[in-house]
Amino acid sequence: MGSKLVYNVLILYYVMMAPGVPFGIKTAIVGALAYVIVPVDLIPDFIPVAGYTDDMAAIVSAVGMVADLITPDIKRKAADKVRDIFGTTDGCDLAA
Repeated sequence: MGSKLVYNVLILYYVMMAPGVPFGIKTAIVGALAYVIVPVDLIPDFIPVAGYTDDMAAIVSAVGMVADLITPDIKRKAADKVRDIFGTTDGCDLAA
């Protein structure tokens, strides 16, 4: 997994944990995150390059669905965690 996918996963996680997020939105986020974690995929993850494209599509779709709920603070938290993991924030959309 690259930093961009991890960043978007973290965005979803922090949105899900934010107060006041409706249950239906949380359920959709859990579904997208579960798709990344569960080993059964449309395109198996062991296939080079293509293996994570379906995972990224699920995450990007979910991020688009919750775009209005993504605050600058959520972006900062996700970027800080990506920096902790990868040592850089390359690939992260830090625009507020």
